[in-house]
Amino acid sequence: MISHQLDPIDLGIIKELEVNGRIPLSDLAKKLGISRHLAGRRLRSLLDRKLVTILAFTNPRALGYRTFALTGVRVSPGSLYPVADRLSALPNVLLVVTTTGHNDIIIWSMFADSTDLTAFLTRELGSIPGIISNETMIVLDWWLCRTFLSSPRWELMSSSPELRPADLRHDEHGVPVEPREEGPGFRVDRIDLTILSELEQAPNASISTLARKAGISRPNATSRLSRLINEEITRVVGFVTPFRMGYPTAAMIGMRASPNDTNAVLEKVRSLPGVYWAASLAGRYDLFALAVWQDPIVLSRFLGTQLGTIPGIRDIETTILMDTRKMDFAHIVSSHLEAIRSR
Repeated sequence: MISHQLDPIDLGIIKELEVNGRIPLSDLAKKLGISRHLAGRRLRSLLDRKLVTILAFTNPRALGYRTFALTGVRVSPGSLYPVADRLSALPNVLLVVTTTGHNDIIIWSMFADSTDLTAFLTRELGSIPGIISNETMIVLDWWLCRTFLSSPRWELMSSSPELRPADLRHDEHGVPVEPREEGPGFRVDRIDLTILSELEQAPNASISTLARKAGISRPNATSRLSRLINEEITRVVGFVTPFRMGYPTAAMIGMRASPNDTNAVLEKVRSLPGVYWAASLAGRYDLFALAVWQDPIVLSRFLGTQLGTIPGIRDIETTILMDTRKMDFAHIVSSHLEAIRSR
């Protein structure tokens, strides 16, 4: 496993980046007790080998998206990749993976409300040749559970009550404006949107660059960036690629739980090693998790000795991920703007 080949300096750099992907090199060196030159050389090596990538994640609720869905798609023989490519071209779809099991493809999509979701299912999915059937589950709540090195949990993608958005409306350009007073943390104007879009393209863009792109002063850009980060509208972090770190086996796990045990089961699932993402759903499953392992044998042990022993779980259905055709969680603003243009 590649992770075993990394020394304490490499692991220390990754751990700091998982918390703050924009950490100045001098601060990184100071935290690790090494020279600035050594910190820069090791960081560049990790980035060049793509063991870690600096990404900016924007909370989609700040852009007015309140309805999120997981959809399982079954396709006719020979249509797998043509259908997956058609789905990948849709701006409201952020994730497209081919899988084994009950479904051939699983997608994650986001919408302003349930009306838009209904239109998507009938017009967009309904017009794609090769789709035999689809099954959609509404995402009620979700969490990005852990970082690679189990740093303090950060729940950027959480929809916990304190992160729920204001009742946004949009101007003629699709930019959210005039939120309700109870949602001050989610005021996102056109200048903020420009900064967020630039961060998606260049997460470590300098304040001067952000100011120039947004047409504002450096102090204004500094203030806006601090607010966007502090209020968790965006997070700039180091994302560790599990496959490159020696975890090539990934699976989506759907679970049904007893109604009285759902919350307790979810808490236990979120804390299990290997679980990166978890959600509560309305539909075929009550709970859903994405996890990674070194190989199928470790997956089997996980299902039998860890997940399977949690009280309250009535049923488990495991779907192995075969191919990721699209993963655009780090390009939500770009997808948002593309969705606006396609209307």
